[in-house]
Amino acid sequence: MLLRRIGFFVLTLLALLALLYSGDKIYLFFLCAFLLIILFSLLQLVFSCLSLTLHTTISAPESEKSEPFSWYLYPKARLFPISHVKIITTVPDSLSGNAITEAYATSLASYTSFEIPIVLSYEYTGKYTFSIQKAVVSDIFGLFTYTFRQKSKRLPPAQTILILPEVTAFTYPSANLETQSEMIKTNERNEPAGIREYIRGDQMNRIHWKYTARAGKLHVKEYEKYTKDNHIIFLDLTNPNLQGIRLNKIKDLLLGRVASLCANLISNGSPVILLCYHEDVNGLVAVEYRDKDEMRRFLAKCNFYTPLSQMYMNPLSSSLLSEMTDFTLFSASITSQFYEDIAKTALFITSVMIYLIPQRDHIDEQKELVHKLIDQGFSAELLTDDSSSVQGGEV
Repeated sequence: MLLRRIGFFVLTLLALLALLYSGDKIYLFFLCAFLLIILFSLLQLVFSCLSLTLHTTISAPESEKSEPFSWYLYPKARLFPISHVKIITTVPDSLSGNAITEAYATSLASYTSFEIPIVLSYEYTGKYTFSIQKAVVSDIFGLFTYTFRQKSKRLPPAQTILILPEVTAFTYPSANLETQSEMIKTNERNEPAGIREYIRGDQMNRIHWKYTARAGKLHVKEYEKYTKDNHIIFLDLTNPNLQGIRLNKIKDLLLGRVASLCANLISNGSPVILLCYHEDVNGLVAVEYRDKDEMRRFLAKCNFYTPLSQMYMNPLSSSLLSEMTDFTLFSASITSQFYEDIAKTALFITSVMIYLIPQRDHIDEQKELVHKLIDQGFSAELLTDDSSSVQGGEV
């Protein structure tokens, strides 16, 4: 189009110079023809811009992982025909999530619209946004163009879709549903239901010291089990300093594990409280769920963020202290600095379980962290994508 435009204006200039030099009427004819074409092109471009409308729609507001869906573009000529319009879209890449641009061109007759389907699918859980970056309208001869940019009122707003986390038959290595729903009560609220021999990973505050002294081996108290009590699940979504596909894979694995545990708990009648930092409110949010689909939608909107300010630690600890509940923490961290204080706060009144999502380059560090947490009296596991304790596995 650029070469066509340059060539046309060069010919117009040559016709003008020839007319001025020779005065021959034939050159006047050519010059007038060129000027009429320019005038017609400008008028046709103006009418095309006034006539163009554009809207978009998406086949569904949410989708499962790897399930195809369609984003539709609908350019329309309300009154005058549109000789050529090029629509440039911004679409997230299916793996890395980085924005990529695609161009689609069409011509429209008067009072007609055209459907442009864009079929997409995504491998990882998340919230994906699609938008029209600009629409370029050109005249019939390709001499002039006008661009409607993203902020223009003539272009539709961006649209989003939620790719929901996958719920799998995931069994947690050290905590089946019965163990997950067992609550540790203080003596004023509940008495132990029994005593058993200590197992590695049992919390230190459950040790029955008098019986241990008599038996010569460590024994712990067992408490009554409740299947309807709230279960707080905290998502540590501190950015693990990864980018692109690796970051999306870690987030997808973390959210999938959380969704699987939540679905199991909800199926067994145990309300779930999801607790995490949310950028929309710039703070901690705690939402109770009894419906699996609503829970999955919430998780799909979660994203990694920069390290959480210490100002949020006190409200978090207070929420744990106010609830006699189970507390499960999911994290992709390689250090315990962020959540160790939180878990210590909850340790004396709740059942605490810490699950680490493995990072391929930090497996050994995370293994050491798991042992450290267990030695401190926490229940902790390093998970893998095959739903078992890690044995040198990778993500």
